[in-house]
Order: sequence, then structure tokens, then C-alpha cells
Amino acid sequence: MSLPPAVFERHGLRVERTSEEECLEARAGAWDRLALQAPQRLPRLSHAWTFWLLHHSRDNAPAVAADFGGEQTAEPWCCLFASRGDELVGVLPMVAMRQRPRLGFARRAVGPPRGPRETCGDLLLAPGPDGVSALAALSSVAAESFPHPMCLELDQVYDSSPTLRAVRAGVPGMLALVETSTPVSYLPIQGRYDDYRARLSAHLRKNLRNCRNRCERLAGSAYEFFDGPEAWRELDRFAAVEASGWKGREGSAIASTSATLAYYRSLTRMLAARGWLEFGFFRAEGRTLAAQMNVRFNRVLFGLRMAYDEGFEQLSPGRLLFERSLQRAFESGQVDELNTGSDHAWQRDWQMRQRECWNVRVFPRRPLSFLLGFLPARLRSWARQGRRGRPS
Repeated sequence: MSLPPAVFERHGLRVERTSEEECLEARAGAWDRLALQAPQRLPRLSHAWTFWLLHHSRDNAPAVAADFGGEQTAEPWCCLFASRGDELVGVLPMVAMRQRPRLGFARRAVGPPRGPRETCGDLLLAPGPDGVSALAALSSVAAESFPHPMCLELDQVYDSSPTLRAVRAGVPGMLALVETSTPVSYLPIQGRYDDYRARLSAHLRKNLRNCRNRCERLAGSAYEFFDGPEAWRELDRFAAVEASGWKGREGSAIASTSATLAYYRSLTRMLAARGWLEFGFFRAEGRTLAAQMNVRFNRVLFGLRMAYDEGFEQLSPGRLLFERSLQRAFESGQVDELNTGSDHAWQRDWQMRQRECWNVRVFPRRPLSFLLGFLPARLRSWARQGRRGRPS
């Protein structure tokens, strides 16, 4: 059964707890406005994205639990809203897990929901002092909502996140642990595209030119881009290309399971309705050779997924489509950053930078939480630092 709705007063803020989708819908406007103000500039923090993650987690509890390495509890999810007066200053959507018991106690881990293959899990806080108060208030209510030894798990938190500022300032009644996480590659979109391209290696420019010349000789070769409220209709086309390659063989493609496909259908509809969704394709010889799914959010082009037809791998259609997407971003005047949401060696070829990220663990300042949660996590952290040769 779900946690009952409740209202709390914590650290000068009003915190509302709900497990009703109708209550999330009622907060959609304020939620998205706060996400658009957040310095992380992540579409995953918006109502448009989180709503369907929570809905998906309720319908697919075992798959969501596997993401956290735990067992889905009887409370699939709840969402906490922190407000100062009428102003929303913090949102913490939580999926609850039961970890393996220690000393006869089941340690509960809670954290933001994640979609298929997603690693980022931050909460949404207002910049400035209200964000510090909001984290304290939200953490307190989360701990009260789950009386077992509890840990709030936030992964791949950006260095710009108000969460880090709040944790470093100290969260009253809580113990926090911060560790380095996998960085994220990004590219500032500044100046002219030709100037940026000139900074790429001569080897990459030559390969792109050769592949472009060969692709242009194919019948009907063309790039296509779709945005606006009807862009979601291109999902099936993208999914077909993705499923034809290695992602389809390993089971990580959108179309690999009906649940994942249903999740992306709902998500892309909502993103398209807000004007944030973009699909890109390169076609030739009467078929789609490469495909991209992107999200434009607060002047950031967020690369969500990519795919290509492996039968044309020697022509690098995916690389050519990526180059054309970059060129469009430079020339649009509406984008100042590309965020890949990942970190891979090929991204270095495109002169991308790395954004520092952190894993954050927040524990209630209680004896059991200290003994079964914070202390073991701290010891594991020290062991990892020792293996990397870093000082503790």
C-alpha cells in the first residue's frame, strides 16, 4: 500500500507528501518552472520527465528495483514538495527499495526514479539559501516516511547542483557522504561552427569528409529533423533502427520490452507537447541509416539516444548525423551547450569537456542508520580511495 498523503512543517518550509498522480499533475507548471531555473539544466528534473518515470516504476517495480540492486517495497513511490509560502523550492520524487538485511535489520534505500539505462539521480532544489533549507526539510520527511534505517541515494550529481552546496553546508539531523562519480561529457556551443570544426583533428575532419562524399553518392541521401508537438510520432522509426543493431541483440533497445517502449511513448509525447523533443535521421537508399533522439531544454541540447544501421557501418552514418546535429545547434542561436549525459572515449575526438559529478548519500542521524548505513558506506569509500591511491 502507498504512503498516505501528509503535510509537514520542517525548517521553516511546508512539505507535502503524495503518492497520487493527480497531485503531481497539479504541480506541473511550478515544477517545470523550478527545473528550468535549476543550474544543472537537466530535463530529467522536470515534471514532464519525472511523472512518467514514477508511473513506469509503479507498473514495473521489479525492473526499477534492479536498477538499485534492491527489492521493491510495498510503497512503489512517493513525491515530496517543499514550499515557502506559495513558492515551490524543492521536489524529491522517491522510489523505495529494501536492501539486504544487516544484523537482522532491513536497510531502506530511497532515491529519485531512473529510466532504462539511466544513472543520473539528483533532486530538484531552488538555488540559494532556500535550497539548503529544502534539502534539510525533504531529508527529514523522507527519514520519517521510512522508519527503517534509511539512506537517500543521489547518483551522478552535477558539480553545479544546489544539492552539493546544501550537503557541504551541512544538513541538520543528517549525515552525508560525497564521493566522485562518472563524469559527463559536454561541449560549449559558442562562436561559429566553422571555427569549432577547424579545431577538430585533421584525421577526424578527413574521415568525415570521405564518409560524407561516399554517402552523398547514395540514392536519396538526406538529413531529416523533427521537432514540435508531433515529433513523438517519429519514435517508432527511431526504435526500428536501434533494434536492428547491437542494442537489439543485447536487449537494451527501446523496443526490447513492451514496458520500455510504452514508457518512451508516454515520455516523448509529453516532451513533444512542451516543445523539447527532437528527432534526427539520415536516410539513403530508401532506408534510415542513422537516428538520434535529443531533448532541447533551457538552451541545452541533451543527447538522449543514438543508433545506426550496421549494414552501412563503414560509411559512419551515425557520426555524420552527429556532426550535422552539432552544426544545427551552432547555427540555431538557441543552444549554448551539448550534454551527452555520458562519458565515452569517442567524445574526446569532438573536443568535449568533462563535467565533474558526485554520488551523494544522506543518512538520518540515528544510531541504527549510523551503524548499518553511514559507517559501512564510509568504510567502503575509504577502501575505494585506497585502491585508487588517494589520501583519505
